[in-house]
Amino acid sequence: MKHFREYKGIEYFKMIAALFVIAIHTSPFASINNTADFVLTRIIARVAVPFFFMVAGYFVLPKCNDKKRLLQFLKKTGILYL
Repeated sequence: MKHFREYKGIEYFKMIAALFVIAIHTSPFASINNTADFVLTRIIARVAVPFFFMVAGYFVLPKCNDKKRLLQFLKKTGILYL
């Protein structure tokens, strides 16, 4: 049986970052206060996408340490995006 390490802090922030991505696309405070909406969606929430890239790199790239596995990963990912 494999031992899986838990990253609770990352899991919690992934939930927050997902809400930030939703906020970026919906502008939740636009009808209430434009300044608050600007601060949330254009300043605070902009950490979400780089965070997801860093987490993906941290967890995915070490598994692709040889060229064959890396090419398999890129092929699968490319098919998904097409």
